[in-house]
Amino acid sequence: MVARLARGRRVVIREHLGPASEPRTLSRLAARLHDLPERFPDAALAEASRHQRPHLAGREDLRDIPFVTIDPAEARDHDDAVAAFPDPEGSGGHVLWVAIADVALFVPAGSALDAAARERGQSTYFPDHAWPMLPDMLSSGACSLSPDADRPCLALRIAIDDEGRTRGFRFTRGVVRIKHALSYRAAQDIADGRSNAGAAKPLRRLCAAAQTLRRERMTRQPLDVDIAEPLVSFMHDGTIAAITPSQRLDSHRLIEDIMVLANRCAAQALRERHMPHLRRIHPPPTSESTTSLVAACRAAGLQPPSSQPVGTRLLNRLMASAGQAGQTRRIAQAILRSMPAAEYSPDHSGHFGLQLDDYTHFTSPIRRYADLMTHRALIETFDLGRERVAATDQDLSSLAHHLVSTERRSVRAERAALTRHMALFLQRHTGETFDARITGLLPIGLFVSVDDIGAEGFIRASRLRLRHDPHNRVFFAPRGGCC
Repeated sequence: MVARLARGRRVVIREHLGPASEPRTLSRLAARLHDLPERFPDAALAEASRHQRPHLAGREDLRDIPFVTIDPAEARDHDDAVAAFPDPEGSGGHVLWVAIADVALFVPAGSALDAAARERGQSTYFPDHAWPMLPDMLSSGACSLSPDADRPCLALRIAIDDEGRTRGFRFTRGVVRIKHALSYRAAQDIADGRSNAGAAKPLRRLCAAAQTLRRERMTRQPLDVDIAEPLVSFMHDGTIAAITPSQRLDSHRLIEDIMVLANRCAAQALRERHMPHLRRIHPPPTSESTTSLVAACRAAGLQPPSSQPVGTRLLNRLMASAGQAGQTRRIAQAILRSMPAAEYSPDHSGHFGLQLDDYTHFTSPIRRYADLMTHRALIETFDLGRERVAATDQDLSSLAHHLVSTERRSVRAERAALTRHMALFLQRHTGETFDARITGLLPIGLFVSVDDIGAEGFIRASRLRLRHDPHNRVFFAPRGGCC
């Protein structure tokens, strides 16, 4: 197709992504603009087809353990499953089992499939569909811990005491058969007694273990900043039905606490055995980076943090004060803006946000290549199979740089797609009035966030007839009023 532009210029249109009014087109556009690999190579797809039926002989049989998966309602891939029991020694502690999809079995190091997964780095999640790291036949099929099917896993048994501290753990390669697949909402309904589904007993045990882990978390004081992310729902024809803030449930916290514990155990095992591996690190904020946080606190009428190094306890107290003042989202965004981004590194430098000296990613190998590398390191360390691939620090440094780049690329693509979905939704409501709040100031205008939807935008002060007072960092309306 040839299109004629102004002044007689011509361009050739090589591909039509679809109507701008369709959400899927917006996601494809975001993927293209951010150079996400679109198709898997034929060689990778051929390898994925050959690996769909792995041999399960020789693995530890874990099929009698009542494993439960708890995921978003729309999830198609299931990386992890969990189970809990009271400590058989009667100490008041618990025994936790965490089963993780054994992706290393399906993705041999150095294969075309491995190269394709490494290029992508991780799955990218758009409002209407996922852009997976692995072909669908693996990510949603053979790798996924789907219910009522024998599945290979890399499992972890953890014993914790009555204060949530780890007493011991071991890794094994096993075979599981998931008994219950729940959404976060379904799990919460069972925990709250609103449902008496078959998963009630195993979920009660998980909740009891989670209560114990919560005591350890309160002692450790990781950063607790939670912003409700916009959740886009669709009608049957693919059009946007609504955009609502996501709900934060205790069932989310339950899974997060168990996964953090599993990741800690993986990091400890590899560190103690001197196995090079990718760590997840998070540097603390600097005094310079907290300038915007101080300004946001003053604007909200809150006591800003001092110039001394800012710790997570102080930030958590600040979040509590912001909640009482109705400024939760504003202060949470300011805190996150003051933080360096977490990243991958072979270096042992700790994780500020989680308040941990050593941390790695282990629990999501279907959607993160870093986790797959951790699995390979554990298999090597504990001699758990033939898929043993040692990695040097130099190799890991190069890989860490690549995965940080692909992770940030995915985040940018996800944000771009969400922004376009919001614009498409709000286009249908042109002329309507929404409640919004100011989230930031520049001399030329205001950043605002639409309540309940989370859509953010910028309004120039000149459109509102406002003037800026740089000394007091405020806008004021001259005589005659604004607007």
